[in-house]
Amino acid sequence: MVNYIRKINKAKTGIFAAGVLFGTAGIKILSSKDAKKFYTNFTAAVLRAKE
Repeated sequence: MVNYIRKINKAKTGIFAAGVLFGTAGIKILSSKDAKKFYTNFTAAVLRAKE
């Protein structure tokens, strides 16, 4: 068991953990109320410009 723990690459584990953290934060930001309002306004502007 101890040998297995020693074989873990700490740099790769840290990069993975950071990726999970940023991914979770990104999902929270993209699904926020302000973000949804921005998406709606942006879509409306694109449709107005299309006409």
